Amino acid sequence: MKAIVTGAAGFIGSTIVDKFISEGFDTIAVDNLSAGLKDNVNPKATFVELDIRDFSGLRQIATDCDYFIHCAAAMPIVRPPFEDTVEHEEINVIGTMQCLKALEGSSVKKFLYASSCATYGQSKNLPITEGEAVDLLSRPYTIQKFCGEQFSLLLGQRYGIPVVSLRLFANYGPRSLQNTKTANTYSPVIGIFLQQKLDKRPLTITGDGSQSRDFINVEDTARIFYEVALSEEIKDDIFNVCSGRRITIQELANIISPDQTYIERTYGEVEHIHGDNSKLRKFGISPKITLEEGIANLEEYLESVR
Repeated sequence: MKAIVTGAAGFIGSTIVDKFISEGFDTIAVDNLSAGLKDNVNPKATFVELDIRDFSGLRQIATDCDYFIHCAAAMPIVRPPFEDTVEHEEINVIGTMQCLKALEGSSVKKFLYASSCATYGQSKNLPITEGEAVDLLSRPYTIQKFCGEQFSLLLGQRYGIPVVSLRLFANYGPRSLQNTKTANTYSPVIGIFLQQKLDKRPLTITGDGSQSRDFINVEDTARIFYEVALSEEIKDDIFNVCSGRRITIQELANIISPDQTYIERTYGEVEHIHGDNSKLRKFGISPKITLEEGIANLEEYLESVR
């Protein structure tokens, strides 16, 4: 069995590669290394340095894969959201369409699209279900990820490819911190707090800490991608990938360290993000790592690499 993962040198993509390899898959790791690190890529994977806008390159590698996991994206915090908007559109929308088109006529069993909870914007209804209205006017990235998602589902129908879009909430884990090129890409506040604790510095809480998030460990996310890929029941649908647990930044800080300070809140920061994962749970797929366990594991890792 063969899997292709785009964005495979990034935080989430590389962890998905690890999961598929651990399950015995021949795995092709695709990345143009504009943001990812090649050191993240499992040495057992076949690494292909490729831009997803390169249709001929995609076509060459995509003809005989069983599962195609599309994680590659231009992130809005790597570059400001209203700069290079055209390039971001090319990557996040056209690049996604190229991936599907490259699979036309192939024997691929399923295409998984890594979408984002950013498509919801600031939802007034919590927890957020997949039926929640999408806030397309919040920022360009929201429009791009939603368009990529919808084109994936549309082209999947046209080409006879089962497509699943997974809307990812706040992931955390070791590789979100080790890349200076994308240090803020996933807003890894858990890792930032732990680094500050280990450096014996106060935790920097933005605003009053009342804003809340739904954190999920990246190992859980990778396992969910794998289980969704292999599920014969799940296809042509959209699912939240989240813990279903809401925690304020102040509560998170209190778990990690009592040494705290407060700084100015980030402009445009979403107030509350809390997902409902009951739709995916109906298929017996859910996170297993608690937030407390994940924090302890990440702290142990950070101490080991100091």
